[in-house]
Order: sequence, then structure tokens, then C-alpha cells
Amino acid sequence: MTDEAPTEPDRIQSLVVPVLVAALAVALIAVVVLWRDRQDLVDRVEQAEDAHSSAAPAAEEAARDAVTRMTTYDFRTVDEDFSWVDDAGTDEFQKTFSSAADDAIEMIKGLKSSAVGTVVDSAATVEDANHVKVLLFVDQELMAEGQRKPVIEESRVTMHMVREHDRWLVDQVALQNLLGS
Repeated sequence: MTDEAPTEPDRIQSLVVPVLVAALAVALIAVVVLWRDRQDLVDRVEQAEDAHSSAAPAAEEAARDAVTRMTTYDFRTVDEDFSWVDDAGTDEFQKTFSSAADDAIEMIKGLKSSAVGTVVDSAATVEDANHVKVLLFVDQELMAEGQRKPVIEESRVTMHMVREHDRWLVDQVALQNLLGS
């Protein structure tokens, strides 16, 4: 038997197998980590899409209710009728509405008028899980003392809805009247 020292190619060849095994182990760990990160991302995207898609119907329903209450009143109960904003509006919207409501209440009482609002149609556009813009087509039947028949006002109302504490609230309102009939 000879005690020959291993040659350089023999040493390289004996290191290749452990290095390849180590590289394979690192690659497998990386694949597992990346797969788990991808799955977490997919789960988060699905949760966001669920929140996004559920936002529209709930916000639209809240907007339909708010606009119906906003456009329905009677001169005998107008103060109570206009209190809808306390339940359905953000703090900022409540301030804006209250400042405009005083003049409207005086006019409604002076004319002894009443109105019934009906939502004809609506559509929601989701901006994100907490902000939805709702376009509402509203017919409002207006009646005042001395009128023989009601006047129908056709309006488009855009309501910006905000989710606060799991409730949809009116944050902004834009009104466009169409030709009355």
C-alpha cells in the first residue's frame, strides 16, 4: 500500500458532492419560503378583494336609505325629518348639512310643503374598502299648500360614503336637478 497524497482533482471531486448537497438544501429552503410568502400574499389579496367587493352593496344600501330620508319630509315634522343626518352623516357632513338645513326648514314651514323621495336606481363605485361613491337617481314628489297636484323633481345625487366603525356614513353630497315634470 502506498501513502500517496490525494491529488488536486481528487480533493475537488470529494468536495463537489457535499457542496452540491448543501446548495440543493438551500434552494429547497428558498423555494419553501417563497411559496409560503406567495401564499400569504394571495391570502391577503383575496381578503382585500372580499372587503372591496362587500363594500359596494353595503354602502349603496346606506346611501339609498340616507337619500330617501333626505328627500322625504313634511312641514309639520321637518325638524325631526331632518335629524336623519345625526345617524347617517359623518361629523363633517353633519356640520355642513346643519348650516344649510336651518334656511331650508324655514322655507319648508313657510310654504307648508312636503316631499316624498323615491330612489329609482343607483350604482356604486368602490374607491377602496372604506370609501364608496354612490350615484342615485331620485324622484321627489313635492307638494305645497295651494297646489292642486304634486310636482315631480328628478334628481341625480352623488353621495360619497365612508365606513366608520363598521357603519357606512354620508361624507359628501352633490345634487343635480333635472327638468321637473
